Amino acid sequence: MKTKFIQVATFLSMFLAIPAYGQTNKHEIRANFGMGVDSHVKDVCNQYIENFDMENSSPFGLRGLQAAGTLEYFYHLNKHWAIGANLGIAESEAEARVKWGDKAKDGDTFSYVFGGIIYCLFPTSDIQIHTNSQFLMPSVKYSWIASNHFRLYTKAALGIQHYKLDAIGKSNSYPETHENNCKVAYQFSPVGIEVGGERMRGFLELGYGKQGLYNIGILVNL
Repeated sequence: MKTKFIQVATFLSMFLAIPAYGQTNKHEIRANFGMGVDSHVKDVCNQYIENFDMENSSPFGLRGLQAAGTLEYFYHLNKHWAIGANLGIAESEAEARVKWGDKAKDGDTFSYVFGGIIYCLFPTSDIQIHTNSQFLMPSVKYSWIASNHFRLYTKAALGIQHYKLDAIGKSNSYPETHENNCKVAYQFSPVGIEVGGERMRGFLELGYGKQGLYNIGILVNL
């Protein structure tokens, strides 16, 4: 009797587990942070450098370095395809300055050498370029490999952004540049990897666009 009861209980538990096992999480919420390059900021900085014979003094030497934070939602149509939207903000910056040889051309040799060392070690700027933007992009994701603990996918997004740029000089010798408009925003990430549990995972994306060259974050499946 006891053996039959165990057999029936086992059968019922397996029967009830089948629908749950076959279910997929339809909704997905993501939060991520990305780093990349704003090519427009880089172009504006290069124009100042070329037009006024300046040099790059951007942080880490990277003109147009951009940081972006994004919230994303996806609805999974099936095992491979998902559609959704990205909502985020991004900031970028670049700097340029007068060459030391032009700034210290009337000084003595000691001041020229010692001052040049300080000038290199502690960069200053004569032009500061800064942008901030807010973007909204409908997106699509295709999963090449999908399991309960791992996913390999490709993602593409295309939408709109409100973009504001300010390039300000420390003196009146350099013209200011200001932009405040709406323009196209996009992101293409050919390689994305998710690793973790069925409900919560970490992920990494490599790509190009508004969200950056790489994105790292966490997601929750609902």
